[in-house]
Formats: sequence, structure tokens, C-alpha cells
Amino acid sequence: VAGIRDKKDITSDVTIAARPQDLEKRLQAGESGEGGPEGAWRGLNVADIDPATARKFGIREKEGVVVVDVDSGSAADGSGIVPGDVIVEMNRQKVRTKADFGRIAQGARGDVLLGLSRGFVVLKEGSEK
Repeated sequence: VAGIRDKKDITSDVTIAARPQDLEKRLQAGESGEGGPEGAWRGLNVADIDPATARKFGIREKEGVVVVDVDSGSAADGSGIVPGDVIVEMNRQKVRTKADFGRIAQGARGDVLLGLSRGFVVLKEGSEK
């Protein structure tokens, strides 16, 4: 992947892995997620990554927060974020835990750049349907 950051060309190797085939089934079986510190933020419900969560979503990341639920019609839904995505960065700030996510989200204004383990997405402010 190639891009520009701080006015410099950058490249990064990206590994794309298949989502577990039974992820949807596990989610429908009642394995619901946690909200943020005050519930969903822009439609995202996240949780810290622990061994059980990593197994449940089939993820390998050790840092970041995993998206456990996305509210239908929300900014997150519109940007293509799905349960199982791992958020590692928000507006160029590292997200290692749910507490980091909540702290950064609380101060976020306008559009927000989210770094996921699979790439970047922009959450538009006020894009809820």
C-alpha cells in the first residue's frame, strides 16, 4: 500500500486475511459486544482485545480495540466498518485499549480518520441516516 503522511511518500506491506466463515453465526448466537464508555460512538461498539475476544473474532492483533457491533444506519455502518475490525489508530493517535478509544473519541470533532488493521476509513461527522 502506498500513501502520503506528513507530506512524505510512504509504503507499507499489508496482509489481507479471510474473515472466519462462522463470524456471523457467532454474532447471531448472542455473543454481543460492549459499547464505549458511554455506549456506541458514531455507531461503534468496541471491546479490548483479550484471548477470548481474539478467538471469537479470529484476530491476531494484540493491541487496539475490536469492533463488536455496528449500529445500522450509523456513520460507522456507512463507512464499511464491520464487527471483527480492529481499530489501531484514531486521528493519528494510537489506540491500544478501550480506554484510549474513549478518551480520543471524546475529543474528536468533525470527520475522523480511523486506522484499522486492514486499512484506513473516514467517519464523517453527522453522516448518520
